[in-house]
Amino acid sequence: MTSEYTKRLGKFNVSLDLIEQCPEVVKSVLSHMIVLKAETLYHTHTIEYVAMCDEFDVVPEGYVVPYYEIEIYETADKRINIKHIVFPKEEIENGV
Repeated sequence: MTSEYTKRLGKFNVSLDLIEQCPEVVKSVLSHMIVLKAETLYHTHTIEYVAMCDEFDVVPEGYVVPYYEIEIYETADKRINIKHIVFPKEEIENGV
């Protein structure tokens, strides 16, 4: 039996520049999820991740894992917050 958590899947990219310049920020973001796949995409200078995370929507079996844009920002008290923005299916299909 599969738990709901294992169905909360998302795909997102992190720039190699961000990893090099702010590794603590990237570590903080990734600490909130279980990474299932990480692939370096040299043509975009990013790493594409597929992960499980409480913040991602449940993906029914047989459906495509949605792409998320992860917005990282620091609060006044120096905490790092993460905002997940899922692109609508039409934007993904049209390459927007």
